[in-house]
Amino acid sequence: MERIWVGLVLLTGVYINLFGLWLYRKPSEVARWPSLQRWVAPFEFSPEMLGGFSYTRLALISLFGLFFELLMIRWISSEITIFAYFKNFVLVACYLGFGLGCYLSRRPINLMALCVPLIALGLLCEFPSQGLRDTVQHLTGFIGAISQVDYWGVPSLPLNPQNIGGAFSGSFFVVCVFGVIALAFIPIGQLVGWFLEHASDGIFGYTANILASLAGIVLFTLLCFEFQPPSIWFLVAGGVAGCLLWKLPRLRWTVLATFFFCVLLTSLPAGQDTKVYWSPYQKLTLQPEREAGEIVAWKLSTNSTFYQQILNLSASFVAAHPDYSRDEALKWSRYNLPYRFYPHPSSVLLLGSGTGNDVAAALRNGAGDITAVEIDPLILQLGRKLHFEHPYSSPRVHVITNDARS
Repeated sequence: MERIWVGLVLLTGVYINLFGLWLYRKPSEVARWPSLQRWVAPFEFSPEMLGGFSYTRLALISLFGLFFELLMIRWISSEITIFAYFKNFVLVACYLGFGLGCYLSRRPINLMALCVPLIALGLLCEFPSQGLRDTVQHLTGFIGAISQVDYWGVPSLPLNPQNIGGAFSGSFFVVCVFGVIALAFIPIGQLVGWFLEHASDGIFGYTANILASLAGIVLFTLLCFEFQPPSIWFLVAGGVAGCLLWKLPRLRWTVLATFFFCVLLTSLPAGQDTKVYWSPYQKLTLQPEREAGEIVAWKLSTNSTFYQQILNLSASFVAAHPDYSRDEALKWSRYNLPYRFYPHPSSVLLLGSGTGNDVAAALRNGAGDITAVEIDPLILQLGRKLHFEHPYSSPRVHVITNDARS
């Protein structure tokens, strides 16, 4: 079954990239495919059809461009593992598509260049099929399988045809996704390029472009710091795109339907007993771990990769659940071990305190003043709410929400 998913994903990526190449060929070459041309022709438009040049439209498309770029970087990087480690892949893809759009700004613009890739990416990242999700994760994992280090939990594998084929499939998958993302930004670059070219005052037009782009960055940042999920991001982006295309009903409803489809996909539940949160930095997935119907721990993942457990290592819990910690004595656990060498310290600094396991250990072992540093405010919030020992409520704990390097 996984081979079917792999083939389907790779073929879809190839076809969408070929569609993009065909869409932006010379008009005489496009005419050789009359049936496909008839299908995409109704979604072709020019900036004049929107009402021509205005600084308002320039500001709208500039705001949309930067907002959509940040949306893609955060969303794709959170849903596809390899892009979480190499966010610049998505950034470069956005820049490439935008730059190609500016270069092609005198060509007709086709909304399908935005809608088709966006629908495909939505289905790839959010389609409710565990088989597809596992396939996407395995494809990116294959890339590290032929390295000489233990990469993402994948050991170094021998260079046989099967493993080389897996690495090639994973790399080809990344290239296809790169091309699909770039294609989605070509119409945006075309519009921005056309408006800048037709501004009566080039300096003022570029200033409007920069200020509106900064506004898009600020808007997206505010939504992230309010812990808003991708469904809200797509809702805002679709609203801005709909306003821009308001004068063309067919295109307006097409772009609204596309973004609303993404809103629906990103609103689907993650699974039973699974909660998904979006912090300013990452996607957090929280799942309870039960023993005899009782929640004994919480499993926290970031960007679909295991991060940590929220544990209860209090003496009363360990005494009541001897089987839960039977593999190691409580005093030799990795959280309590440092205090066997330095008991009852007067002060402790914890860098990356997470949901509070290390803070709870410091309190249990008689630490005096505890400074806990954690960059992610939502992880801190989950720790305050869910940690069984409530370590962040102690008056001995001073919390700093900041980068540990600061």
